[in-house]
Amino acid sequence: MFLSRGLTFSEIYASVFGHEKRDRSSTIHQGGSPVMKRFLMACLMMLALCSTAFAQTITQLTMESDSLDHLGAGKTFVYDGAAEWQVDQYGTGFQIIVHPYDYSTHWLFLIRPPQGQSLLPGQYATKRTPDTNLGGLDVTSNFAGCNSATGSMIVRHIAFDGNGDLSELWLTFEQHCQGWQPALRGEIIYNMPFAVPTVRHSWGSLKTIYR
Repeated sequence: MFLSRGLTFSEIYASVFGHEKRDRSSTIHQGGSPVMKRFLMACLMMLALCSTAFAQTITQLTMESDSLDHLGAGKTFVYDGAAEWQVDQYGTGFQIIVHPYDYSTHWLFLIRPPQGQSLLPGQYATKRTPDTNLGGLDVTSNFAGCNSATGSMIVRHIAFDGNGDLSELWLTFEQHCQGWQPALRGEIIYNMPFAVPTVRHSWGSLKTIYR
């Protein structure tokens, strides 16, 4: 309850202990039990709050497109963890497939570092197929893609598990089909911890839901 409302510690304290002033002699006469009970309740609530905050993760794909973009056609797209996500290794990078359970839309992202490199946090200029200087970014929608593409991506965070599989990702991107001016811009958040800084993107009104 407290987490969903985003209450501060002071607000939680006030909601438990109340705002009214208490008479010390009355508290002592009663053995302090009401205050002690509320104190213990507050401690349990804070422990539950901290436990929930550390346990939660975010998985979300957010995109917006220019009106003449070949893939997005001026639309905005948001998919959270309730959608179907598939993440697999793809060469030195990985592929991410996202779609609702009814398959009304289907998105495929091929994300690769420049040839001979590993994908690390940082900014990359991209094209559809990577070379020694450019990373690879290839986005397709409903199995239709671009014959060629230019763009960029910023890997803000990336982590792998003990098997070398992608375990966490925070990436923003911009893709131009055929190198044309209209763009598809987006943010991929995969299995990321909840408590990370909020950023505002320069590419539009959308901003990450990271808190």
